[in-house]
Amino acid sequence: MSIETLEQAIEETQAQLDGRESRRLIAWAVVTIVLFFIPIVLFFKLAEGTPYETSYAPIVLVWLMVSMGVGNLIATALIAPRTVELKLAVATASSVLSLVKDREQATPQPHSD
Repeated sequence: MSIETLEQAIEETQAQLDGRESRRLIAWAVVTIVLFFIPIVLFFKLAEGTPYETSYAPIVLVWLMVSMGVGNLIATALIAPRTVELKLAVATASSVLSLVKDREQATPQPHSD
């Protein structure tokens, strides 16, 4: 594998890793909205005419905390697989690349006379 190929692979992998965080954030937002708002809308529809209709704040706050936690777990499970392995691979490839460059600089080039 040439140095240029290794540099290109490192750059592509780093770009892929940078894009994962935004996808995780979007997935977390979508999952949280679905987990939070659909049950809350159903709660308001089902609670009409009951004592819970006027004292809904504690229920909504507890459900918000639960849905945010579950949403974070689901979004992480969807997006995070193999991220750690990719980060380790990029670090290893970067180290190998720097070692190869150092070796090339330290090795005297033969003169072609």
